[in-house]
Amino acid sequence: MKKLSSILVLCLLFSFNSYAASSWFEIKSKNNTSKLWNLKKAEEIAPNTYKIPSVVIKTEEKLKYENFLIKKMVPYCGKAPGKYKEPKEFLIKGKPTTAKRALQFYPDIADRLWSDYQAGKTKDPPGMTLEEFQFKWYGNYIDASKKIVSYEIPYEKFKNYFSFTVYCSTKMSNKTIFDYSKSKEDLVIRENINFNSKETVTPDFYNCRKRIMGVEVYGEIIWKPTPVKKNTYSELYLNTLCEKLDK
Repeated sequence: MKKLSSILVLCLLFSFNSYAASSWFEIKSKNNTSKLWNLKKAEEIAPNTYKIPSVVIKTEEKLKYENFLIKKMVPYCGKAPGKYKEPKEFLIKGKPTTAKRALQFYPDIADRLWSDYQAGKTKDPPGMTLEEFQFKWYGNYIDASKKIVSYEIPYEKFKNYFSFTVYCSTKMSNKTIFDYSKSKEDLVIRENINFNSKETVTPDFYNCRKRIMGVEVYGEIIWKPTPVKKNTYSELYLNTLCEKLDK
């Protein structure tokens, strides 16, 4: 019994030490994602310039919401290219809260724009209904092309920098190839969910002297020519990581 207790204690200590010694450093974002860097594997490739393995992870709530969207968006692969107003069933989190939907939340702006339109002070075509006019401004559409379906996520807490996109392909390795059909719809959905759920580790590049960031394209580092902008996540990432690594 004493021997078993000792083994359990050692296992607990080992687990705790492994967790405590984690090499991943995390910064959380407001859109239910976190970015992590493996600082122990950071490589100084030039003076004060670093290559760091990084990964973006999503909260369970965000991932569940995105996978819901995938199931709803994939059938649009079978529709003609164009813009489609979102069905109400897309709005499972209540009223939209993104800036693109500002007309829904700032009546003074909405009233002014609508009044200007009615008075002929805009370049918009005459004869639009209020709903058509609002639709033009909201950005609440599903944009279908031959290869992808993209959608402007209507909730700030899930919003990405780019539109949320699904690929009309049964193989994500061939995601530039359109092979969607109604009979393959479940497979396309499954492929997109698997792809969306992956947590792929990729290298980030930071030049702490020049205050610039870079990305790797086909083995070559492409540096952004201008310093990171103030009051952005890019600035937060660079400042925090450089402070930790430039010691």
